Order: sequence, then structure tokens, then C-alpha cells
Amino acid sequence: MLIKKKITESKKTLANNLARIRLVRQTSLEQLSLEAKLELKTIQEIQEGMANPSLKEITKLATALDVPIHELLSTKK
Repeated sequence: MLIKKKITESKKTLANNLARIRLVRQTSLEQLSLEAKLELKTIQEIQEGMANPSLKEITKLATALDVPIHELLSTKK
């Protein structure tokens, strides 16, 4: 049960950081989808905390947003 809780917390952290960074950069979901070369639905699910993104997908998001990967995954703001 502890592992499931940690995964859920990690997905929420990623979702919150993705939304925050995207809004600061004034990047729409559609723009991010094009720049990251990911399906719009995939990004929406990640931002809603519903997806289990791969490291490759997280890397694409970080690259498209021009942030280090740890900024998407960090619990510190």
C-alpha cells in the first residue's frame, strides 16, 4: 500500500509542477504537445495526475519546457 501511495504522490507532484511551469511559460497544452512530440491526451492525463508517464515522456516534457527533469519531479518549489 505504501508503494501505491508514493506513486500517487509522485503523479500529483508531476501534475502540479507541469501545470505551474506551463502556465509560467504561457504554453498551452497544444503547444506543449507539438514541442514535446507527445499526444495531447497524454499530456492532459499527466497534468491531471491520471497517467504513469515513462522517463522518455518526462524527458520530452522537460526538454520542451526547457527545464531540468528534476524541476518536474521535485516536491520543492
